[in-house]
Amino acid sequence: GQRPITNEEIAVILPCLADRDKAILTFGLKTGFRISETISLNLCDVIGEKRNVYYTVTVKKRNMKGKTKSRTIPLHEDARAALSAYLGQRLAPFCGSLSQSDLNGPLFLAGPRRIARQTFHNNLKWACRDSGISDYIRISSHSCRKTFASTLYQKVGRDIIKLQYLMG
Repeated sequence: GQRPITNEEIAVILPCLADRDKAILTFGLKTGFRISETISLNLCDVIGEKRNVYYTVTVKKRNMKGKTKSRTIPLHEDARAALSAYLGQRLAPFCGSLSQSDLNGPLFLAGPRRIARQTFHNNLKWACRDSGISDYIRISSHSCRKTFASTLYQKVGRDIIKLQYLMG
């Protein structure tokens, strides 16, 4: 099965990824969102009209697994920085403030469309292989969630109920 990603592995994987995939990886590592939740985000979920990246992010119920309500979590500064770097490219074609129509567009694109889960999964696998990780086959997009969960588990004093709540 999949496994968490170590800090050392993250350091060698990130240089092998494009800004979009760096942002997705960092976002997943710092929020614990499922890949389907991450790629379902629209621009308006993370930025305002003046292109400022929010300090929290909400994933809507329709994009979540199970019967949980929507979930709002704080955005770690590393996730905000990775998003800002990616958004510099993503928003380059737009001049000035963004319209509501623009803001309702997908956050993460592959060409003109929303990125597919499998596209990121493949890019992550290739980056892991190219960075020399021997068991790269065990790292996937779900590894971001596992990494977040194992880190959080240590930080909440091994309280599984708190962890379950925070993971959504």
